[in-house]
Amino acid sequence: MGMISSILDSMGLVGHDRVICATCVLRDDARTWWEVVSQTRDKAVMDWKEFMQLFNEKYYCDVAKTAKMNEFMSLAQGNALVTKYVTKFDELAKFALD
Repeated sequence: MGMISSILDSMGLVGHDRVICATCVLRDDARTWWEVVSQTRDKAVMDWKEFMQLFNEKYYCDVAKTAKMNEFMSLAQGNALVTKYVTKFDELAKFALD
């Protein structure tokens, strides 16, 4: 959802409008997941925070989050260029917020 969030930010969308746009691009199993969610939740009032929480619960399990956090904690520049290291650091830093 990182790319989608960037696009929605660029468009200046907030709250429920973000949900509407993001769900338009869901495909395959994500589209099926959203159809099920739509039957059990009031999607007309769902905000972005609730959507992302549900999406992450479905597609980003705790094991994967822990693995990324561990990868962040053990990140070292080594022989990598500073720019590559910084890019990887920024990519993984969101997993170390807790």
